[in-house]
Amino acid sequence: MKVTGGSANVPIASIFSKLFVTVVLPLALGQIAKYSSIISSSTLKRIPFSTFRSLILLMIIYTTFCSTFMKELQITGGFFLGLAAVLLMQQICNMFFVKAICKSQKMTRSDTVAAMFCAVHKSLTLGMPIAGIVFEGDPKLAIITIPLLVYHPMQILLGSLLVPTLRKWVANDGVLPTTSK
Repeated sequence: MKVTGGSANVPIASIFSKLFVTVVLPLALGQIAKYSSIISSSTLKRIPFSTFRSLILLMIIYTTFCSTFMKELQITGGFFLGLAAVLLMQQICNMFFVKAICKSQKMTRSDTVAAMFCAVHKSLTLGMPIAGIVFEGDPKLAIITIPLLVYHPMQILLGSLLVPTLRKWVANDGVLPTTSK
């Protein structure tokens, strides 16, 4: 496949089988366990899934950062800051784009805020395994994953910074501005 002057052999069958085992199978097994009588609902309620989810996410982020930054990366500080700036602008533009779409669809402000965050959310928990499978064996995998490593914490930080402003915006939904004479 030649797109940018380089070429690569892409083992499609291998990629799909690994993605199936890594992503689809665990999801399917979880749904089967949740909606069948294999495990009782009282047992499921006692399992601290939220804690497990947080620990697994923390482990994925930690191992990803370690495996990426333990290699000697051929990037400069200027490149890294430029990448962060571009990703921040992209995320902000995407949020405003989603907000404009929601306004054109006459969605409520609370639905608009939910759409703004859901539409631009990217997660390391799915992105890193997919990148690892698709680019398996590529010596530039660490560099390829840097945008995701920057974007993930950036979206958390940006979201936490926007919460107070968006909370006020949602609270004023339906409030007509008063005119003073």
